Amino acid sequence: MTGMRPSLLKLAALGLLLLLNAPSYAGLREDGAACDAKDPHPELAIPACTRLIAANPRGRDLSITYYNRALAWHNKGDLEKAKADYDQSIAINPSFAPSYGQRAKVYLQNQDYDRALSDFDRAIQLKPAGPFSAGWFNNRAELFVATGDYERALADYGKSIELDPNSWYAYVNRALVYDFSGKDRLAALHCQDAIKLAPRAAGPYYCRAVVEISAGDLDNAARDVERAIGIQDGQAEFYSLRGLTLASKGELDGALRDYDHATQLNAQGALNYARRGLADEKKGDVDAARADFRHALDVIGLDQLDRTQGQRVAREGLQRLEKVASTDKSLIADHGTTKPATAVTAAVPIAPVGAGSKAATERRVALVVGNSKYRSVPVLPNPGQDAAAIADTLRAVGFQDVRLVTEPRATAWSKRSNHSPTRPTAPTGR
Repeated sequence: MTGMRPSLLKLAALGLLLLLNAPSYAGLREDGAACDAKDPHPELAIPACTRLIAANPRGRDLSITYYNRALAWHNKGDLEKAKADYDQSIAINPSFAPSYGQRAKVYLQNQDYDRALSDFDRAIQLKPAGPFSAGWFNNRAELFVATGDYERALADYGKSIELDPNSWYAYVNRALVYDFSGKDRLAALHCQDAIKLAPRAAGPYYCRAVVEISAGDLDNAARDVERAIGIQDGQAEFYSLRGLTLASKGELDGALRDYDHATQLNAQGALNYARRGLADEKKGDVDAARADFRHALDVIGLDQLDRTQGQRVAREGLQRLEKVASTDKSLIADHGTTKPATAVTAAVPIAPVGAGSKAATERRVALVVGNSKYRSVPVLPNPGQDAAAIADTLRAVGFQDVRLVTEPRATAWSKRSNHSPTRPTAPTGR
């Protein structure tokens, strides 16, 4: 019997050690409050959830604990750790819809659209009319915007409105897609609905300003942008849109100041870089314009529609600059001609410029297009004069047929919409 005493003492010591190291009831309760907070602070929620995962107290759903920690990682911007915890939550409970909905957002941010769509579909399948379902339809609509499926995007925004008719976010988002698609009247109606729902929110007035710019109503657009800024200062998209109204009036220096400020507030705005590139181009600073267009292609965008529009404007801008530069280089190399002033037009040779010994016998023709009117983009300065200068240069170096077009048919450009679609993101529910 005496031989057993050391063993009993060891067991007692081990039990005491475990007791001392075990989390207290009060500690678990505090951790639960921090981990389950509606608006969790990552620095508090992450360690609290981690301690709960280690303790795994009886009666607590571990899948929800992993989900809550994933939300904290997500809010902190650590998408890899957020996804890992969403994975764990789903592995523990494959029927927990919120983890699919949130993991889909991680995939969407990483532009993994196939996996994002699969997870959104699964979340909606599990909870088609749950408390978070309106947000999932709203977010899936963003995915469809990113992939260019605007009809499905509009349908999902409509479903989001149906599930949560008192939220202005889906009205604004749907309005901006309508505007982007050239459906101005529907866009304006949705902005008005958003203003009726939330007359003290900034987003609906921003929405209406976007539509007003599309309609050419710059004065009312400027007033609505100022109102949005007065309600909620510090939003990059608001300053970018104000810059667009200034640029549309020819106030390029003021526009560039707003674009610069927007970049300081959020350096990921693709459309803001594209707009600044257009302003640089209008001022004749081709190098700055090219750099801004390239930035627009590199950043992730404020959201899916911002990236889609910003990248489209940037690609068109780079193509336009490249065509002008190529024409200038060809003229200088083949004919020793003085380089004409940089034009914000497209000079598109139909036959190769400079055909060596064949030039004397072959008919040489060119089409020069100088368009000043783009939908919702500031009118470009003197495009007709610049295009005419290039046309005159081409004729001077031997082109027999030079066709100059300064007012392309409206139908050829009616789908080019470059206003800001960027919108405030609906808050993520827990």
